[in-house]
Amino acid sequence: MSQILNNIKIESAEMEVILKKLEAALTNLCKEESLLDGAFRINHRYADDSENFGYAVDIFEESYPPSSNHLDGTYAAASVCFFEIEHTTKTYNGYIKITISPDLLNEIGRPNTSVGEIGSSLSSFRIQPTAVDEIVGFIASACRLRIHNYKSNASFGCCGRFKECSEVKKCIHSNLLYATGCSYRKNIEKGKVFY
Repeated sequence: MSQILNNIKIESAEMEVILKKLEAALTNLCKEESLLDGAFRINHRYADDSENFGYAVDIFEESYPPSSNHLDGTYAAASVCFFEIEHTTKTYNGYIKITISPDLLNEIGRPNTSVGEIGSSLSSFRIQPTAVDEIVGFIASACRLRIHNYKSNASFGCCGRFKECSEVKKCIHSNLLYATGCSYRKNIEKGKVFY
């Protein structure tokens, strides 16, 4: 069973298709970026009105070394976006509402078929639920960008693999999310090899 969709409520047939395709896209993204399985999770969360729920896409960083502070050894390290089926307006009833940080939205741009931008501290817009590939592509692009700009809360000089990293001139740590906190990795990426 996938670690991406775990005990999640599915509100409609349209949302089930979106979630399954998004799960496949995020699984592929983990492979392409050499991330551990489960680096992304889709969780259901209740929307502001507490009556309707939506889905949050989060980056999960596995603790390293494994810690007993987290029940499954991971924690939500960064949020990517939130999406839900719109129920609050007649005009957009049934549309998918996506909420994302303005910075991510500025870099990616809204999907071509999006309508009805909603003003708030986060950027929100609506899109037809039948535009499945566009919805999945947009969220996957947001995840890729968020990963490329990700910084771990952990901060350390280097790990025990520093000689191997020096030889291949890149980080070889098994947990690349955690390894974004490595100072030596930052130097290697700039072409500065010390060992």
